[in-house]
Amino acid sequence: MKKVISLVITVAILSVMFVPSFASSMTVSTTVPDSHIVTVTYNDGGYVLCEGKVCSRTTEITVTRFGEVNLELITKNGYHINSVLKNDENITNDIINNSFSVERINKDIHIYVYFEKCSSVDNDDCKKVAVEGTVFFGNKQVKNAELSFDFGSTVVNTNNSGRYAVDSLNEGLHIVTISKNGTVLANKKFVIVMADVDETMLDVTADGKQIVYVPLNEEKIYLDFYIADNDNDGIPDVDPDSTDPGDPDNTTPINPDDTPNADDGVDIELGGPVEDVPIIIPPNTFAGLFINFSVIFSVIGLCLFFIILILFKRKKKDEEETTV
Repeated sequence: MKKVISLVITVAILSVMFVPSFASSMTVSTTVPDSHIVTVTYNDGGYVLCEGKVCSRTTEITVTRFGEVNLELITKNGYHINSVLKNDENITNDIINNSFSVERINKDIHIYVYFEKCSSVDNDDCKKVAVEGTVFFGNKQVKNAELSFDFGSTVVNTNNSGRYAVDSLNEGLHIVTISKNGTVLANKKFVIVMADVDETMLDVTADGKQIVYVPLNEEKIYLDFYIADNDNDGIPDVDPDSTDPGDPDNTTPINPDDTPNADDGVDIELGGPVEDVPIIIPPNTFAGLFINFSVIFSVIGLCLFFIILILFKRKKKDEEETTV
């Protein structure tokens, strides 16, 4: 009996020792995905740029695990950004200059962008300003060029002096395509910010876009566009194809590994209004003639000329008579 009991105890001890040993030899494995899907959805009233290219209204982007996607929001004229959601999280306040990044992606993410039409109520979020200026290619004014703002939301042309005028542009990010005779010369991104400043100022964002700070009560600003042509060969220094944001009506798949060209080859400078050439109106009366100082000095100069001419001729005549 004792032998049986000893045998049972021995078997039990061996069993207890064997189970941990077996458990330690087991490995628990889980499959970690090496990529995730970022879905971008937005409504009418604006556009979303994904890595510098315009996305379709519902776009799926495959991103490597812990990668990122850079997004830019452009409103149509007369619209503004209502809200932006990242899954169920409202991230509207995290957006700076209409741009933001989704970083360290470790799961599938859905970005919802809601644009809203501006209203006429006093507390509406829309802020806008009129814009006027000149387009230069190198150091020459570009006449009869077309400026298409925000994918055709606003389109204007330059006159024979290279001047353009836009009734209003919203606060926020803009992209303008400058072309002539159907040939694109440049694509330029810039940001308008209505701020508590005393005068219009220029600055540069962290990603290289020019930013225009505008006083809150300003009605019009003057922006000149300079397309770089440093070698004067008539070809833009930066190939406009490298900065092409795409066509909203014919979008292409987005590759987050494609880095857009940071240098768009266009500089913005603050300009000013066109100075009117003074027009001198002929006076109706003799007395009115002398009200205009320029006319007075012209008359005095003309009189002095004739006096000197008469004196010169008289002196010459006297000399001739003396000689004879």
